[in-house]
Amino acid sequence: MSNHQWYLNTDQVVWIRGLTDPVQKQAVNDATITAQMQDEDGENVGNVITFTYDEGSEGDYHGTIPYDLPLVEWKAYTLVISIQAATLRLELHLVGKAVRRRV
Repeated sequence: MSNHQWYLNTDQVVWIRGLTDPVQKQAVNDATITAQMQDEDGENVGNVITFTYDEGSEGDYHGTIPYDLPLVEWKAYTLVISIQAATLRLELHLVGKAVRRRV
């Protein structure tokens, strides 16, 4: 398990920086990127998260996990990120536990 933390009751921005086509070696600025949080049983939690291209960047995108995502403290969740572009298909799995943010 990775050591990601999904914070309860706060927005959390997830960045993908420098997305590059491995064949053409060029930045991918027109990808469709979505994410879905899943519980330990693989059931979807909350709505699909849509990532936004950062205008003028070289393959940078961000998406926001909303503050009201119904996560349970100390439970493990996986953020499944799907990336699709003309010459690129990826699926990333980020595993972590839901925790309260300490200030």
